Amino acid sequence: MESKYTHFWPPNDVLTSITDIVFLMLDTQANILDINPYGCQLLECPAEKLIGKNWIDYCIPKEQRQAVRVVFKQIVDGVRQADHYENSILSRSGKEYVLTWHNMERRDKCGNIVGTLSSGINITERVIRERKIQEALLLAQRKCQAILDNAIEAIIGSDMKGNIISFNNAAEEMFGYLNSEMLGKNVRQLMPAPYRNKHDNFIKNYLSTGEAKIIGSGRELTAVKKDGSSFPIHLSITDTIIDNEHIFTALLRDLSKQKAVEKKLQEKETENRHHNERLAHIARVSTLGEITAGIAHEVNQPLAAIATYAQSGRRLANTDSGDIDELNYVLEQIELQAVRASQVIHRIRNLSKQGDSCRSVFQINEIIEDSLSLVKAEAVSKQVALKCNLGTNLPSVHVDAIQIQQVLLNLILNAIQAMTATPPAQRTITISSECTADKDIRVTVSDNGSGISKEHLAQLFIPFFTTRKNGLGIGLSICRTLITAHGGSLNINRRKRKGSEFYFILPAMHGSKEEDNG
Repeated sequence: MESKYTHFWPPNDVLTSITDIVFLMLDTQANILDINPYGCQLLECPAEKLIGKNWIDYCIPKEQRQAVRVVFKQIVDGVRQADHYENSILSRSGKEYVLTWHNMERRDKCGNIVGTLSSGINITERVIRERKIQEALLLAQRKCQAILDNAIEAIIGSDMKGNIISFNNAAEEMFGYLNSEMLGKNVRQLMPAPYRNKHDNFIKNYLSTGEAKIIGSGRELTAVKKDGSSFPIHLSITDTIIDNEHIFTALLRDLSKQKAVEKKLQEKETENRHHNERLAHIARVSTLGEITAGIAHEVNQPLAAIATYAQSGRRLANTDSGDIDELNYVLEQIELQAVRASQVIHRIRNLSKQGDSCRSVFQINEIIEDSLSLVKAEAVSKQVALKCNLGTNLPSVHVDAIQIQQVLLNLILNAIQAMTATPPAQRTITISSECTADKDIRVTVSDNGSGISKEHLAQLFIPFFTTRKNGLGIGLSICRTLITAHGGSLNINRRKRKGSEFYFILPAMHGSKEEDNG
């Protein structure tokens, strides 16, 4: 088409060859005087139908028309100089394109403004890409904010000066402050003394030296709520550098409930320990009751010997021909028997006393021998032979000797009771000690008595279950509790065909650990 404004308009061959720029000529009322082929292509309308139409009303989306009118009027009124402006155009099929326009006024020979001349570059694809990027960024931002706001832990962001730049919902709930109250405030406001006064120096020291105290690791600390109350927290901090600026992100978890639960569990554990100690004491007293006759015999033997030697010494002292060497011998025997009686009483007192568990380093064979000395008389009275098969060079154990002795006495007395119906010549209990394959200590008490029936095996360690007429039914249960508390185990060997075989395993001490505790 031959334009009548050729002094403002590119030649037709140029207009036809340009495929990405819209050339547009308007009069002072924004009516279309001319438009190039690329413009017609975008609008999906031939030039002859566009000429004379009002550009703003016919080609601009409705929601943008008013803004375009304002810009157009400023240009034709001479208020606005040639500049760039971005707006959309609408094709006949409803497709929208975004163009960036360079607008300038057209003047006649007298200098009067007679319209505008505009060139528009189609930036639709770029705008779409930018919008998608912007939408993706906004979506990512919303997701991040949603994660922050819905996190269980409090998340607090601060800058290099310690000023808070983010304060999520969990932080609001944890501290009692609103986000709006804390933004811009120094994070030290949430700390108790003396950390509150030292915080700024911590940041300065970290930024200058790179030496981190909490950053990059976690620690349990105390924080302060809005009402001034303090509470325990677990704090971990990370440092992120953005545009040469350090951003510190603090993750805080309120430990109040956890500490309360731990306190209750500790109290419950202490209560259970005291309860078990009381039951263990009852069981020990019951055990002493069973071997009272034997203990009396053990005590009476040295006392009778002391009386006999004392009478002999008295006679020697009253005779003029008394031999001083013989008298010394008598006195030595009295001393030995007194020590023997004292040792028996000492063992009884230790076994009968009630108190907290006291662990030390022992040789297991020593505990076994002390236990046998207390139960030996009972075994003799019941015509039971006690045999030992004790290992040599066994590692030490870190135990409460009285509690382990209680376990041994219970197992031995149970074995004696189990052989009531066994012919006296066959009544034998064997106590053995050895190292296991795992280098721990195993102690076994076996007998050739009546054994344990299959129906009783499952109930054997249940409190208050007993097969004895006068038994309390807490012995084996207490024994297992005591051994378990030492980190060991108590079991029965079900593969033994005749009699019973109980054994317990205790952790052994090795190397430097044994030396440190020895």
